[in-house]
Amino acid sequence: MFVKLNDGGELYYETYGDKGPWIVLTNGIMMSTASWKSFIEPLSKNNRLLLFDFRDQGKSSKIDEEDYGCDFHIPDLIQLIDHLGIDKINIVGVSYGGQVSLELMIDHHHRVKTLMLVTATSFVNNHLRALGDSWDVAAKLNNGKDFFKVVIPTIYSDSFYEKNIEWLERRKEIFEKVLTGEWFDSFLRLSRSAKNFDRRDVLSKIDVPTLLLCGGKDIITPKEQMKKMSEEIKNSILLEIPDGGHASFLEKPGEFITAILGFVTLNN
Repeated sequence: MFVKLNDGGELYYETYGDKGPWIVLTNGIMMSTASWKSFIEPLSKNNRLLLFDFRDQGKSSKIDEEDYGCDFHIPDLIQLIDHLGIDKINIVGVSYGGQVSLELMIDHHHRVKTLMLVTATSFVNNHLRALGDSWDVAAKLNNGKDFFKVVIPTIYSDSFYEKNIEWLERRKEIFEKVLTGEWFDSFLRLSRSAKNFDRRDVLSKIDVPTLLLCGGKDIITPKEQMKKMSEEIKNSILLEIPDGGHASFLEKPGEFITAILGFVTLNN
């Protein structure tokens, strides 16, 4: 389904479940609603679930502007939940989605029941910016297989690589087939939108129950960084997925689902 936005753009979304509190999943930078397929059933069994693609992602419309920030997506999200008649949400922000979720807390914290940040950061430091630059170089090659070779080893843990190399090799072939020039152009715009992200100022002001879920082997948003965030946020809990990389929620979906459902149940 699509919602028409005030500026003429369109946001693609899906909803599941018919009872319980609303859980909103926000995508990482390379994700789309399709990335959540295996999570839909367990997360919507006793809750209502909202998936959507940011603009420049998936089935949502593309952005004409070359430069925008993570905060660009906030009016879109507010229009979406207003369209659905949702008062308060339990928002799960994965990586890039976590940055957008922190932007949401600035002026719209009253619409948030709980905040869950998954392998996310409150600011882009020099190391993360350098990683992003390397991803941009790979994207400009306009080749899915080469992009995979550069980017994916930084996302999954070494433990996951050792156990799942055949699956990863199949994913490499899929990247080559499905990543188009339009996808790479959109990715580069999204990447630029996060380059100077810094919302450390909002952490001490967050006044809703907050869960931080980190990966023990995440090199993109290391657990040490998320621990510091947790120390700044009142009423926050930090949980670690052992041996998990930046894609911990995909590497160990059971642990991710248990943490999210437990936190939502505890605070609703």
